[in-house]
Formats: sequence, structure tokens, C-alpha cells
Amino acid sequence: HVSLSINSGIQNILRNLIKSQIDKFQAEGGAGILIDANNGEIIASVSLPDYDNNSVSNIGNLQKFNKATKGTYELGSTLKIFNAAIALESGLVRDNDLIDVTKPLKISSFTINDDKQLNFSINLPEILVYSSNIGSAKIAQLVGSKIQQKYLDLLGFNKALDLELIEIGKARFRKDNKLSTIMTMSYGYGIRISPLHLASGTSTIINGGYLIKPSLLPLDEEKKLGKQIFSNNTSEKMRSILRLVVSNQFGTGKNANATGYLVGGKTGTAHKSIANGYSKKEKIVAFTGGFPITNPKFVFTIMIDNPKPQKFSMGRATGGWVVAPIVKKLVMRIAPILKIYPSLKNEYLNKNLINYKIR
Repeated sequence: HVSLSINSGIQNILRNLIKSQIDKFQAEGGAGILIDANNGEIIASVSLPDYDNNSVSNIGNLQKFNKATKGTYELGSTLKIFNAAIALESGLVRDNDLIDVTKPLKISSFTINDDKQLNFSINLPEILVYSSNIGSAKIAQLVGSKIQQKYLDLLGFNKALDLELIEIGKARFRKDNKLSTIMTMSYGYGIRISPLHLASGTSTIINGGYLIKPSLLPLDEEKKLGKQIFSNNTSEKMRSILRLVVSNQFGTGKNANATGYLVGGKTGTAHKSIANGYSKKEKIVAFTGGFPITNPKFVFTIMIDNPKPQKFSMGRATGGWVVAPIVKKLVMRIAPILKIYPSLKNEYLNKNLINYKIR
């Protein structure tokens, strides 16, 4: 007899929402994790395509492969939240420091660009709201490889997580100390992690900076947070910034804004790696975040593998278009089950959020 932390109703909701979006965008598959941000209990874990346990004679390797815990991916701009937190915690970058992002950044043999070129310098919150690769790269340059690697190691992004499953992927990242590597890892290239790694790391960012140990078993004892690697001050700033990514009109995650539930998070879109570099067409898109962001209780991480541009999405297949709508529907459907009630008060009256101004 085994009791799991999985909520079968929420598991079904998450699976159906991801499956629906996979079908809409003609994607190859996807994965999703919902985890308690404070004790690591996994509430739902989805990997698609999946299979029926009652009919296993014709299942293939794709169905058997667990994308949520074993698959590791370059998850794009979702990694910018760790880059920003590391910068704040190190004290080398302040939230109001201005970074020039008005020109493409040439480094080695390639050029770092932004999807939307800005004609003014921006601060750290704006770098995440606009999802600036240039800004993230310049922040990483200021931080340096030693500090960057220290925190990525602390977050467990260099190993397999300890979980009650055989299907566990080992995260890894480049450690060549090249400037180009430092910069590209700041926005999600050169570092491969599983959705479970991303959910666990996101929990640490928003729960006050404490590491958690993911588990599929319910905890009989009081919740125990692990080592604190980011300060409460850094976590408060990151919660405020992640809220703006969803609530601000310029935020890449605005399609995840579930009225009243104060969702915060970060989108990610990355070209898939292939034998000779990166595919121009195939992508991995993702979204990671938590709610209610003023006092985080749950973290979600969702990934879709190779969605195709559609007419209804104006030819776009990014994290903001593909995954953010899943988050909005998910939160509004599971919040009542989790006994989280909507709040229509001014969110910035809450002492746990900073009202950053976005230009």
C-alpha cells in the first residue's frame, strides 16, 4: 500500500490542458509539473505522449520516455530568473542599475539579439519583463563564471535530483569559463535541465531562497525547508519581478494572467539543439512560475516540444503564445481545489511585492 502526493483530479486537469495545446500547435509532446513551493511535494506530473497501462502491447519509446523528470532540455529564457537572482544576491547588480540594450551584442563569432529591439537602457526588472537576451548577457558578464557556476551547482543544475523514480535525468551545463558560455547560459543555452529541475529551482527563487527536495510521497511531518541560498530580500524582488512579467502590458507572460490569483512567472523559447548546432525551425517552449506570488504556495513548470506556428497565433509559437494560456486555465481551475481564493485588492498594497515601474 503506497500513498502518493499526486492529486489525481489536478493531474487530470494538467494533462488535459497540455494535451489540448499540443494538439492545437501540432507539437511533438510536452510535460508539466505542479509542486508545493515550500516542502517539495509533487501534486501533478505529466509527460506526453503517454499510454494506457491497460494496453501496453503497442507502446513505443516516445510513450515510455518521461519528459517531466528524465528528459533534459535547454529551456531558454526561463533561466533568466536564476541569472537575475544570482546578480541580485551577489550585490554586483542592483535592481535599478541601467543596462544598455539598444544595440546587438557581438561576442566571439556570433551576435546576441533581442526579439524586440529597444531604444533605451533598461533595469533588471525590465530585462525580465521584456525578456532581453542582451540585458541578461551583460548581467552575466558582470557576475562572472565563478559566481554563476557556484549558484547553478547549489541549485542542483549539475546533477540528477533525488526522487522516488528510476526515470531521473542528470542536469548539466558547460564549465569552460568562456565569456560566450557565461552569456548564453544566462538565457538558457548551454545548460540542460529537466522540467523537475526547473520547478525545484523556481520554488527556491520565490519561497524565500530555500532549497527544496522534490517528493512523490506525502510528508507526514511538518514541512522542512532546506538550505537558504538566496536572501529573503532577493526572493521578494524576484517575486515582484515575476509578477510584472505576467501583469504588465509589455510582459512576455501576460497570457498567463489569471484574474485575482496573482500569478508570477517567466516564459522561455529556445531553438532545439541538433548535430551541427541549433535548428532554425524546431523549438522548445516553456513557462515556470508560481501562485499566489505574494505568498507562494505552488509552483508550476510546463514545457511543450516543437510547437508549430499557427494562423490563430499570427504565426507565433513562443512560450508566451503556447504555454502561458495553459497556466491561466490551470490556475483558475485548480485554485478552488487547493483552497486558494481570489483577491481583487490592489496587489501592491501587499508588503510582499515591490511596485517596480516599467517603461
